[in-house]
Order: sequence, then structure tokens, then C-alpha cells
Amino acid sequence: GDTVNVASRMESTGVPGTTQVSAAVYELLKGHDLGFRPRGPVECKGKGKVQTYMAPVTAPADAGTARSPHAPGECNVVNVLAQFVEGALQA
Repeated sequence: GDTVNVASRMESTGVPGTTQVSAAVYELLKGHDLGFRPRGPVECKGKGKVQTYMAPVTAPADAGTARSPHAPGECNVVNVLAQFVEGALQA
């Protein structure tokens, strides 16, 4: 419930061409050098204001290990998120 609500709010209040994440997700991914910048708080139903961070949908090629099949030489933030989740599920 709570995770889905926050994810929905991140999507609905995001900016086109960027990936918006909560502070909790940012803390897990900040070592991947994906270009996250603080955006500021966003109101989340049932949680109040949640600090958010945004990164461009694609980052420089040396920003991580996941390559986007749609953009040679670029790293897709979504691919890095997917690898992180897959690794957590396998642990």
C-alpha cells in the first residue's frame, strides 16, 4: 500500500524527461552517479511532504553499468533501478 502510493505520487508529480524518486530510493542509488538533484518536497497522500530527487531519464555512459538498448552509450536510470530491485530479490 504505502510503497505503491509513494511510487504513484512520484510518477504523477514528476517532470517529463526525468525520473523522480523519494529520499529513501535516492539513498539506495546515490552511489551510482546518475545525476540526481534535489527537487524539494512533494505532498504524498497519507504521508505528508516527502523529499524528492530527480535525474534525467538517461545519464552519461560512465554513470553506471546498465546500458539502454535504445540509446547506445547512455545509461538508463530505469535500467539501474531494475538491476537494483532484481539484485535485492535474489538476495
